[in-house]
Amino acid sequence: MLPLPNRLLTLRELNIADAAWMALLHKECFTPLQCWTAESFHSLLLQPSNAGIVLITKDEPAGFILASHVADEGEILTLAVHPTQHRKGYGTLLVNSLIETRQKHGPEHHIQKLFLDVMENNHGAIALYRSLGFEVIAKREGYYQMPAGKKNMAALVMQKKLNEPQHIHIPN
Repeated sequence: MLPLPNRLLTLRELNIADAAWMALLHKECFTPLQCWTAESFHSLLLQPSNAGIVLITKDEPAGFILASHVADEGEILTLAVHPTQHRKGYGTLLVNSLIETRQKHGPEHHIQKLFLDVMENNHGAIALYRSLGFEVIAKREGYYQMPAGKKNMAALVMQKKLNEPQHIHIPN
């Protein structure tokens, strides 16, 4: 675990035992059609190409990030920060910590490009990713399933190139 200075925050890598609470937190952050089950998280955490980080505040998970890594590319599979913890810089901290952790695990884990999908109407998340250097590179029409009677929502595919020197910012 990595304690952060001047805060009651801790970062640590996700493990299989985290699957149940990850599903509960995911349910708080996403619509019923977008949230994942404990079984889904358990399965994802068993795969060696997947890794993630949890942010703990006051002994409770405040958020987590889960990503996949193949060759020199990574993909953020999901990022969830509890709604009561928004606008505290936790999303930024999780993304930057993921990048830093992957680059420290040795040359076989270095990623040159990091991708993600985000719902086109999730303006807060899009603003966060843009502030971290992600750019929209494509749009997937109808990617996110919506409730019956509503039109499916497009996903924006975003990419961050990591082959340039990283300037990691950890919020105060």
